[in-house]
Amino acid sequence: MFCCYLLSDGSYTYIGYTITAQLEQRIHLHNTGKGAKATRRFRGRGKLVCFVSGMKTKGEAMSFEHAAKKAVGLTKRLARIKKLCGMDRWMHVSLHPNPSMDNCSLDC
Repeated sequence: MFCCYLLSDGSYTYIGYTITAQLEQRIHLHNTGKGAKATRRFRGRGKLVCFVSGMKTKGEAMSFEHAAKKAVGLTKRLARIKKLCGMDRWMHVSLHPNPSMDNCSLDC
């Protein structure tokens, strides 16, 4: 199973995908500068905002990631992810907000 996740350091957001079981390891790599090139600026400040689980294939996760990236900024990306989860194509996925994030107000 695969998942897509949203990271933020307060001013920058990043959307990625990974195997669900490796999510924590992937976030750690981003925060240590060994993940995607785009997240090397996090340097320990990247926080998990939310993740979407239940994608059966890598292709499905990549499609969701691509669709979610069409929005820019934390607020717009959160709204876009919530909207995508309500579409017929992705009705089988689950949205998991990070309860420790103050600005993550997703009622799912």
